[in-house]
Amino acid sequence: MRCMTVALCCLPAVSIAASDDPKELERQLAQVRSEPMVFIVATGEPNACGRGCSEWIAGEGRFDEGATQRFREFLAVSAKRDLPIFFNSEGGLLREAVQIGSILRENRMTVGVARTVAEGCHRGSPLDDACRRLMQSKREHKARLYFGGARCASACVYAMVGASTRHVDPGAKLPINSNTGREIEKTNNSLRRYVVAMGVDPGLVDAAAKIPSRSSRELSRGEMERFGIETRGLYETPWFAYHGPAGEFLLLKSVTYPTGDTADEYRTRTVGLACSRSSTNIRFMYHQELTAKESRTPPMIRAKIGDSLIDLTTLKPQKDLIEKSFDLEPRQLQSAIETGSFEIAEMFDQSMIKTPSRVVRFSTLGLSANIVALESKCASKRGSPSLSSSASAPDKSPEQRREEGNRILTTEGLRKEQATRVVASSKNQRIGFFTYLTPDCDSGGEVEVRITKKPEHGTAETTTATNFPNYPKENIRARCNEHKVRGVQINYESAEKYVGSDELELLVLFPGGFAWEVHYDISVR
Repeated sequence: MRCMTVALCCLPAVSIAASDDPKELERQLAQVRSEPMVFIVATGEPNACGRGCSEWIAGEGRFDEGATQRFREFLAVSAKRDLPIFFNSEGGLLREAVQIGSILRENRMTVGVARTVAEGCHRGSPLDDACRRLMQSKREHKARLYFGGARCASACVYAMVGASTRHVDPGAKLPINSNTGREIEKTNNSLRRYVVAMGVDPGLVDAAAKIPSRSSRELSRGEMERFGIETRGLYETPWFAYHGPAGEFLLLKSVTYPTGDTADEYRTRTVGLACSRSSTNIRFMYHQELTAKESRTPPMIRAKIGDSLIDLTTLKPQKDLIEKSFDLEPRQLQSAIETGSFEIAEMFDQSMIKTPSRVVRFSTLGLSANIVALESKCASKRGSPSLSSSASAPDKSPEQRREEGNRILTTEGLRKEQATRVVASSKNQRIGFFTYLTPDCDSGGEVEVRITKKPEHGTAETTTATNFPNYPKENIRARCNEHKVRGVQINYESAEKYVGSDELELLVLFPGGFAWEVHYDISVR
């Protein structure tokens, strides 16, 4: 289960402001060091931070080196983890911001954007040296909270989205911009994975990437709603394809929903699809956050995947979490895609906890195209075919398929196939047919076939044709065999009256950077 947590919740340590220019890097780091993040417990007037709220945690300054450790120590000493936290920050180190965001999620905290002015300080921004020293002198202060003009900029946005419940006052601003450095796309891809696990659309990272690092653009209220930055009602992210180190490939989606007695708390559920250790199945991963009450009396949980019901009940959740994983057969996954969603149902013991049963649905819209990429990735790892190659010869036996699946291929994305054909002399015959289909049986793109070694005792040609594919029955696309599809056909004709052996070789190029090298041994009778 630890791998499941890593897959859905954690982000590698990456940093913002990693410029290629040493002078620019030092300038940025000096600015961060000059305005380090200060954490205090603030007490204001009744309802200062919301209805019934007069006490909060303030995070003022930039996310500097060591901010994460100071925040952990602050929470450990003050034991104020149930208080909301309000940030007012111009950004800083992305690594620190993301780690603090993860701490907010671990503690199921609520976040907002507001300027905290401690008693004895002026309302200027940023903090002047005298006010910073005052706030650093002790943990608790009397203070006022101001929403108008408050900012949570750049890296601060990624800390904020880590909180379970998020509010952005109309007067507050969320400026975004891009990261800098030598591995920007790697950093952004890790950020996308992080925000999806937090219940936020990865489009937030894409929007930020379009803004030069030395400038910024404020998110509109419409963008905050579209990306799910502010928690309001049920929110579902799109499917996200994560390409990680060492060939890791995951499909992720999350749903955030209101919970608690007054529906003012939010929890996020995440599902993931990855390559299974099995040669044909897909690994389904499920991650669910629980409230404190739910942790004491965990619900019965059942997943409905197509027409299959799978029990996910955990009697002793770890750290207010439920994490489960299991293999899905291709038919189950295809059935779920056709149904339109994965369903997760919760049933509570009403004698122990007065929480109504509920069903959360993860839409499979957009999953088909991503499944094609996942299956191709899995096939390149384990050497089992995920693309259709049909021919006039009889279907292969299970033993032959297992033998083929055990072959180790040359480079990732390239497979070597071998086939035997028996043909009549002097007769033009089809010996192969190649196509590329999605699980919905739609075309996944054009296939290109090149004859790399011509036969010595005959001729071979490629031609566009319409024919029945021949996926093995355990493949998710087996149902596509019932209808003719467009593809590339390979024809062979021996020299007149020739009887004996012949051979030819093909290079088959599929969409997405995958290819087969196919060798045909031909027996001419």
